[in-house]
Amino acid sequence: MKRLIVLAICAVLFSMSAFAGVPGKTEVTLSGALVDVNDGPNIWFATGDCLFPLGNGHVVLGPTITLGSKDVAENAGVALDWNLMGQKSGTFFIGASASYFSQSLEDAEDFAVTARAGFKFNVGKGALLKLYATQIVDGRGADVSDLAVAVGIGAKF
Repeated sequence: MKRLIVLAICAVLFSMSAFAGVPGKTEVTLSGALVDVNDGPNIWFATGDCLFPLGNGHVVLGPTITLGSKDVAENAGVALDWNLMGQKSGTFFIGASASYFSQSLEDAEDFAVTARAGFKFNVGKGALLKLYATQIVDGRGADVSDLAVAVGIGAKF
C-alpha cells in the first residue's frame, strides 16, 4: 500500500513538470463508486485522479489511484478523459483507465482496463462535479462486475 501511494505521488510530481505551460487546465478529482458484484457482496471504491491537459484541454491524461473496501481492489495506473466540449463549460466525456493491482491473486489478472463515460458540471470558476458510469472491460473483475455509477468532486487549475 505504501509503495502504491509513493508511486502515485511520484507520477503526479513528474507529470506536473511535463505539462507546465499547456493552455488547458489540470483536473484533480476524488470520486466514489459502489460496484455490484454478481456472486458476492458489493464493493465500494474511492478513486483519485490528477489529469493534466494535452493541448487545449479536450483530452486530459494522468495518474489515478483507487482504494476500496477490499484490499484486493487497491490499484494505481493511468487515466484518460476526452472532454467532448472542452473545459470551458460543463461537458460530456468518455474515458478509460488502465491500472495495476497492489495485491496478486492466484486465479486473477494483476491489471484492469476500465471504460467510463459521464458528465462534468462546472461549479464556479475552479470546481467541478463529475457524474459517470464505469465498466471493467478487461482484466481483474471483468467477468464478475456490473456497471458502476460514480460521483466525484474536483478542482481545475
